[in-house]
Amino acid sequence: MPCIYFCSIYFLAMEFLYILQDGRMGYCGTRPSVDVIQAESRIVGGHDAELGAWPWQVSLQIYRVELGGFRHECGGSLINHNSVLTAAHCIKKWVNPEYWRAVIGLHHLYKQNAHTVNCRVRNIVIHSNFKTGSYENDIALFILLKTVKYNDYIQPICLPDISHLLADENTCYISGWGKKEAKGKFQKILQEAEVEIIPLYICNGHDWYKGSISRDMICAGSESGFHTLYMYLKNFYNTPQTKGF
Repeated sequence: MPCIYFCSIYFLAMEFLYILQDGRMGYCGTRPSVDVIQAESRIVGGHDAELGAWPWQVSLQIYRVELGGFRHECGGSLINHNSVLTAAHCIKKWVNPEYWRAVIGLHHLYKQNAHTVNCRVRNIVIHSNFKTGSYENDIALFILLKTVKYNDYIQPICLPDISHLLADENTCYISGWGKKEAKGKFQKILQEAEVEIIPLYICNGHDWYKGSISRDMICAGSESGFHTLYMYLKNFYNTPQTKGF
């Protein structure tokens, strides 16, 4: 039986997108520096991602006065030259875009490299029907102050077609610098893991979410067991397709 996310490890503050080929987006969902998904990616609990493995991964960071600098708050996905899609619940009280920056092309959370680009944020758009209690419509868009140039380590993800449906047990990949424990520290190196879409009737069972997960949400996990259930509702996942992600 599957568990939600990894059972022994769960990632907080990570947001993901379906990696789907969408003709409306044009050139997207490609990983120039990585030829194929490595077979060893199927590791329960996740592991360090290869440099450039997820070139749309973004670290959304907020300036903390008490720290005297920026701190990673949550992940996002680059969807074009100046827009990052993330979860609305990450923003919390920090709705002023001047507090934020987007770090793109990042691998080590605390060490930027030659491929890294820092962008300040022009505007933050939160879904008008976002509900904090149920996580319905948990989507937000960060509009960047400058245009980002694509390279082998910075690429946009493809958005899913509105009519696309993910089948149960469809394989997806997740990535981020999330914490292993609720009060733990963020991971230094970008993490990745393989998960499967879990049927809603399992997630909505009496022992788990008791019907609180709607059909607009996605439940995903591993095959290692069902003894622990941790999930962020309406996260986004990376799903390989024929022509890209």
